[in-house]
Amino acid sequence: MLKSDLVEDLSAFHEKDKRLFRLYLKSPYFRNGKKSDDSVRLLEYILDALDLSDEKKRNNRLDRHQAFKVLYNGQPLDKEHLSQVMHKALSHVRAFIQHLEANGVNSISEEIDTDDSSIVEFFLDRGDIKVAKRYVRRLERKISRDSFIGLQKDKRKFEAEKVLSRFYITVGAPPHQAHLREALEALDSQYFSQRAEILLSLLSFCRQRSGSLDEQAEEQLRSFFAQRDVPWFSSVGGLMYCAAIETLAGYTPAEQENAFERLLQLYHEHKARLGTYERERFETIIINFCIQKFKEPTYREYLLDLYQRQYRLLRGVPSRNIHANNFITLLRLGIYSGDLEFVRALTKQCRRSVYGKDPSEIYDRFALANIAFEERRFADALNLSRQIAFSEPQQQYLVRILEIKAAFELGEEYTLDAQLHAFRVALDQKGALPPDKLNALKAFLRYMRQLLRLQRKKRRAPDIEKLRSELEQNPATVEARWLKSKIAQLQSNPKKVTEE
Repeated sequence: MLKSDLVEDLSAFHEKDKRLFRLYLKSPYFRNGKKSDDSVRLLEYILDALDLSDEKKRNNRLDRHQAFKVLYNGQPLDKEHLSQVMHKALSHVRAFIQHLEANGVNSISEEIDTDDSSIVEFFLDRGDIKVAKRYVRRLERKISRDSFIGLQKDKRKFEAEKVLSRFYITVGAPPHQAHLREALEALDSQYFSQRAEILLSLLSFCRQRSGSLDEQAEEQLRSFFAQRDVPWFSSVGGLMYCAAIETLAGYTPAEQENAFERLLQLYHEHKARLGTYERERFETIIINFCIQKFKEPTYREYLLDLYQRQYRLLRGVPSRNIHANNFITLLRLGIYSGDLEFVRALTKQCRRSVYGKDPSEIYDRFALANIAFEERRFADALNLSRQIAFSEPQQQYLVRILEIKAAFELGEEYTLDAQLHAFRVALDQKGALPPDKLNALKAFLRYMRQLLRLQRKKRRAPDIEKLRSELEQNPATVEARWLKSKIAQLQSNPKKVTEE
């Protein structure tokens, strides 16, 4: 035990560190309601031994056989068990150092990998170069194996290179210059990744507000791409962010489609290396772009392919949390594909794990209402939809449309009149919707009124054909497929259709 990493680390602690570590081991933050285990008792035993002023007595207490005998009531040494306990105890030491270096921030846990950068700094501050060097080697190995892409990786890289340069400057070794250059590059990468994020948000806002970019957004674009000679732009993360930005900012459909193809290819090639935030960010851009182009078969295939991938992921990790927008997108894609088995499984798996502006139960009820409608239980669908109160305007419209469809299927004409009037008033009052979505909703309202008039009066074949033709020319209309099926039903009833 005398030459173990655990004893070396604790021997480098100052008296204040030892006192704080003892408090840490007894704190509710560390114990979390659990009793002390063997690893904690071992740490307390070693701290007591290190406090002994007599070197011979200290070394005797730190002997493996002696320590095991005291901790386990005279039992003979079990090397494998002691090794496991020491490994766990060392993880407690590293977690404490990370906690201490983070100034008491309570966001860490021992389930995550401890930050070796802060551990190196801790031992450098205490003047123990030997222990610091051991963690430097560990840190260098981690850097060489870290193939992730994203802002968190850039932050880790910057902190690591900064600490490594400090270590090599302290010991007077030449590699510090290379580490300083690496630190600067990592800092550049952080800056451009964050700038790209802000630029994506700005472009999304412009597209939703007016459908086009204003002068300020265009100036920001020019300023951003004027720095293409920076290494970040040729990195995988930089290429993905640039493709995402150009997908949103493209001035022509061809430019947007080319940028989207690059983004999609890079996404599929490097998805496993992306951080969680970056993966969800790029997936959202891909999904939204495909939804805008949904009338084109190629983009429908892209979208359905993503839906199948998400399906497999959710089945593999049933407890995985999912954002409300992604949940609703998957739900609607499953319905569009006619895959009610997936929709039911999705609803069951995500019953309490959808997060958004509203409680998870609201999204669950919305899913159940859609399932009821697809199963032709229209009364259940109508009743469930009346119990849903979304906060987001776009989600509110989805519920209104579901209510209108259910009422139409049930033949509740008077209810339907009131719903269509309320829908028109809501559209007039909601100015925050993107122009394309607003137009699609208005088209649904217009076609729904025409359909209702044809349902009520003597149906003329030319009027029905005109409505069908108009709908064919406007495929972006919300619920276009359902509207076409209702028109087809009108045409299929010859007793009520005249040729006049």
